[in-house]
Amino acid sequence: DLKNAGTATINVDGLYSSQQGYIINYDTGTLTTNKKDVTANYTAENKVYDGNTNAVVNGTLTGVISGETVTFSNTTANFSDKNAETGKTVNIAGISLSGADASNYSISTTNSATADITKKGLTTTYTAENKVYDGNTNAVVTGTLDGVVSGEIVTVSNTSANFTDKNAGTGKTVNIAGISLGGVDSGNYSISSSSSSTAADIEKKALTAKYITNSKEYDGNTNTIVIGYLTNVVSGEAVSLSITSANFTDKNAGTGKTVNIDGISLAGADASNYSISTTNSATADITKRALTLEAKKDYDGTDNLTGFVNFGNLVGAETLEYIGAKANSSNPIANNFIKEITLQDGTNGGLASNYELPSLLAYSANNSVQIGNIPIEATTTPDLSKVITPITNKTVLTNKDIDTLLKSGIDIKTILQQLDTNELALIPGIVMKVLNGGINLPFGSKQQFGLNQESEEEENTI
Repeated sequence: DLKNAGTATINVDGLYSSQQGYIINYDTGTLTTNKKDVTANYTAENKVYDGNTNAVVNGTLTGVISGETVTFSNTTANFSDKNAETGKTVNIAGISLSGADASNYSISTTNSATADITKKGLTTTYTAENKVYDGNTNAVVTGTLDGVVSGEIVTVSNTSANFTDKNAGTGKTVNIAGISLGGVDSGNYSISSSSSSTAADIEKKALTAKYITNSKEYDGNTNTIVIGYLTNVVSGEAVSLSITSANFTDKNAGTGKTVNIDGISLAGADASNYSISTTNSATADITKRALTLEAKKDYDGTDNLTGFVNFGNLVGAETLEYIGAKANSSNPIANNFIKEITLQDGTNGGLASNYELPSLLAYSANNSVQIGNIPIEATTTPDLSKVITPITNKTVLTNKDIDTLLKSGIDIKTILQQLDTNELALIPGIVMKVLNGGINLPFGSKQQFGLNQESEEEENTI
């Protein structure tokens, strides 16, 4: 077969010389057909970074005789390393020919090509954490990468993440800036943008309201004053607490009474960023109302004040009753006071339990008693002539005379003055001389009794 490459034996025969006079002798010969050189031209395809050196190459053969079947292939094609770069060498190995006519050809080719490994584009996805209102736009975000080759170390970071404003709200936009890749394999990757956005909520900040409730003296109503204040407001922000009403559960005096607080709300420029978490009640005292006591009566010789006591400092139309009221004295002396009294419920809502008595131990402006003066009985002036004349010339007064004198209503001084210069035997055997209002007794010397201060005369009687 002289077509195919290789060595072939050539045998010549069929010639004869009988006509020409020659004798032809034949020798056996050989023919060597060399393989035809063909050239393989390789190109390598650019690829996106995929973490390995595998390359895809394409080749063409030049020099194959038209119509013949010759193909070529290679066992491997690899970039010099896996990293992204341009103009990288691709090494091709195991190049061989095949096909029906391949044995007639030899290949002459380079075993390399060049191509690019481009950086792999990654998708960044950000999520932002919801937060409680804190007065600023700072956000906490977490970024994830999609498309990183398994096992490789690539991270994503950002320089800032901020809500569009500081105010509380749901589904608020969070803008993320300064996005970049990091990690030992990050050089083989790219991201489409250094900024992104996501959404999250800023929840209202819960505030605690605390209340200071003033105790009050019983005044017949449930109203009270409550002062409220807030804790945990962001420094410098304008938030205040308001209430529409505060009332004790009832009007009556007592300790540790519940105060119900209604209409609790927040106000101020920043109030919309807060919520209030609080109880709507507090406790305080309603103290008993201090009564004043006053009693006035005419002298009656007793300390009984029933019917004479008046109460002061009662609420509105309320009244109180009482029993057992007594003064410290029955006499009309200064600074009398009520020493005993028991309060009882009255009318128009007046309850004894809502009032407190003043001290019952001493006189005070809040506890006083006035007792009128002891009355002096009116007397009629007796007719002296009718009393004195019958005894003027008597030297001895009988018991009847004395009784008449005593019952006459005339004082003894007047009687004696009228009997001056008369000697009277008040008691038989004893002679008494009345002189200028003095009485002389018969004991050897005069005993002068000064019934008349103008009389200074002394006289002896035998």
